[in-house]
Amino acid sequence: MVKYKQISQLLEKRIRYGDYVSEELPTEMNLASEIGVSRTTARKAIMHLIDRGVLMRGENGRVLCSEEHGQQTTRVAFLTPAWPSSEMHIWRYALEQAAAKLDIQLRPIDYVHPDDPAILQAAESFDGIFLLPGPEAFPQPVIDRLKRCPRIVVVGQDYSWANLLSIHCFPPEHIRQLLDIFSARHLTHVDFLAAQPIGPTMEGRIGQWWAFKRDTGITGELITSQLKPYTMTAHNGYELMRQYLKQTPCPIKPENGPHGLLCGSINASIGASRAVTDAGLKVGKDVLIAAINGEEINRYLQPSITCLESRDASAYLEKSLNWIKLKTQAWDGPILMEPAAPSLYIGESTGH
Repeated sequence: MVKYKQISQLLEKRIRYGDYVSEELPTEMNLASEIGVSRTTARKAIMHLIDRGVLMRGENGRVLCSEEHGQQTTRVAFLTPAWPSSEMHIWRYALEQAAAKLDIQLRPIDYVHPDDPAILQAAESFDGIFLLPGPEAFPQPVIDRLKRCPRIVVVGQDYSWANLLSIHCFPPEHIRQLLDIFSARHLTHVDFLAAQPIGPTMEGRIGQWWAFKRDTGITGELITSQLKPYTMTAHNGYELMRQYLKQTPCPIKPENGPHGLLCGSINASIGASRAVTDAGLKVGKDVLIAAINGEEINRYLQPSITCLESRDASAYLEKSLNWIKLKTQAWDGPILMEPAAPSLYIGESTGH
């Protein structure tokens, strides 16, 4: 294949994936320098795409995506913390499936910290954004700027208090179903393990645990520390639990009956389970463990972890994407979309 056609195919692929949504198409000179070809070859590639209707020239002479190949396509960004997680992959897969059904272009974008300029840049460049918050809360100035952007959907956390449309699969009050498992086993002590920075979501989960202790008279300790964002939650859970079990006397004694441990996330429960086993105790007998979000791996662990599992959020995502696609229509539903009840999986970690 001749060189200019190879370059035109590369440009067309980039356009299809939304590479130039938040920045201009490269000039002939920049394209030639980037790929390592002559300016004449770069010009022929651009002209080839103009002849095919993929590109067009604007009134100022700048090359633009044609309406058919970009300007009329609904473009949506999925903004996620730069640190990868199972939750991110689950939301991304669900969004990709929903966007494909509606012929919407989805562009994943990382942000490094809650005040990262990439967040506002995406909000201003795309027709809409889905925003997955990290463990740190967004600063109020960022929230204020986000509220001025018309098409934003927060996933995984509840930001409806900030008047931002939210899809939240694990309302704090649903955690009571996990805690009731401990009370049904007549436990007298249930700890809470928070192995990641305590932001708004974790605060809500801890609050439900405190309310449970108050209502039942069950005792328990909050096991946590000043943890940095984007550290390994499973490692943190292991170290926190290991240090807890090294206390003298050991807070967990098999002769006193089973001890409960509610983990703020599935990864925290993985680390805690390892620490319990290393201490010569048995998960599901000496220590009963439950976690809040299975992230689709809880069933396959050894032992399997009792936890809340997310309901299918595809209907919420499709409704949100349709709203973004219509552009001029006001949102006509609740600003907070939550499942009526969570899916509760009973695993071996609670002795079942």
